[in-house]
Amino acid sequence: MQERPTVLLGACLDTKGEEARYLFKVLKELNKEVLVIDGGIRGTPFFEPHISREEVARASGFSLEEIKKIPHEGEAIVLMAQGAQRITKDLIKEGKIHGMIAFGGSMGSLLWGTVMQDLPFGFPKVLISTQASNPEVIKRVVKGKDICLLNSPVDLAGLNPLTKSIFLRGAWIISGMVQCKFEPVKEKTVALCAKGNIEGLTALVRKKLAEKGFTPITFHAWGYGPLSLEEAVKERLITAGVIELSNDYLEYLYGGTSYPPEDRYENAIKMGLPLIYVPGSCDIIASLPEDKRFKGRKYVKHNPSVWSYRTTKKELYDFALKIGEKLKKGGNKVTVLIPEKGFSIYDGEGGVLNDEEARKGFIEGIKNFDKVITVKVLPYHILDARFAHEVVEELMRLYKNM
Repeated sequence: MQERPTVLLGACLDTKGEEARYLFKVLKELNKEVLVIDGGIRGTPFFEPHISREEVARASGFSLEEIKKIPHEGEAIVLMAQGAQRITKDLIKEGKIHGMIAFGGSMGSLLWGTVMQDLPFGFPKVLISTQASNPEVIKRVVKGKDICLLNSPVDLAGLNPLTKSIFLRGAWIISGMVQCKFEPVKEKTVALCAKGNIEGLTALVRKKLAEKGFTPITFHAWGYGPLSLEEAVKERLITAGVIELSNDYLEYLYGGTSYPPEDRYENAIKMGLPLIYVPGSCDIIASLPEDKRFKGRKYVKHNPSVWSYRTTKKELYDFALKIGEKLKKGGNKVTVLIPEKGFSIYDGEGGVLNDEEARKGFIEGIKNFDKVITVKVLPYHILDARFAHEVVEELMRLYKNM
């Protein structure tokens, strides 16, 4: 644990200077060193920062005067975010900062959230935002990163009992976080990505991996979980392999509510990691209740906000072709394992969404790639313990050949 950790405080000092000075004061009282970086553009800074807006602009490749002339504020903010991002990453590499806190409204949240998105996993990040309850802000600002988002129900304009309380809590949060050092990964980590309707499989796979000396790390397949997985792979936090048990890319293609990145499944291949794909939960597309696009299909009411609609044979065939194009780049490091008797708790004999013909669509599609990657059709349901055994044993085989 370092003595007197240094916190980077991000603020736009032309519009939020008084508030930034208060947060600076509280952090100092909490025995933290503080560096202030100014992301403002047009007004006069309320006080002199350690890193000026001119420095931030230059780090983006433009002068502040050039950025001021940009007619669209959104474009100017993007450039300032790029500059602040480069400066922040350099400070981290040099060991000069140990955490970051920032605050703002819609524009400030976008600015500082963009900066934090490119900072490494485990580096403490706290964003105080008046827009933290706005789904669009979460979608753009947090995405797949470990950003601690603190919602302010009042505008962060001026100091009053409510804003002071929020800044005080934010300061305590980041102060606690910087006391905890994130250790480099030394274990044999395996990433899993799955939904809750195949938790029986995921739990067994985790147990078997642990018994063999591996450390499983599970990412939820809904929303931005797949993006978090890909970021973890790129940051080399996953060292021994990836087991994909999810339908997020299928939902992305056919209008569901998952948001995988464009490079989905590609990073494990680039890193030379073993990759297993199982069409887990591919019997469904999760979307809004009574989605007209899926009218007439069988469905399950997952919760009041999400319904799960049955996929068709054509969708699964086409999906297999698309995912096959991605997986084939991994060659002999990739295996597709197919539980032919059912893809989730809803699918299979007696299941409310059972459709054997639809499952055959995926099998027929992925077999177009069986000369490039390993494809195995197994006579089990996805929740059969024997299928979990096959998944783990196949990963062990691939891992030995890394």
